[in-house]
Amino acid sequence: MKNIIKFPCMEVEDKEYSEETFKWLVDRIKGYVDFLARNAPKKDKSEWSKKFIVILKFLGDYSLEDKLKVFESKQ
Repeated sequence: MKNIIKFPCMEVEDKEYSEETFKWLVDRIKGYVDFLARNAPKKDKSEWSKKFIVILKFLGDYSLEDKLKVFESKQ
């Protein structure tokens, strides 16, 4: 994954992490997102949606904008 974006404000130790660490981090992210889904105040959900869109695009969901337009048109 040579195209990983580097975030200058977030320094992470330059070392190899195990597959178990990767799985643990993924579970931690899932838990955090589930927590936000249950507890984010209504006034903050639009801002979180913007952040999720950026994250999904970063992760490679290049058809997100088209899917989002279709989803929003059905609401």
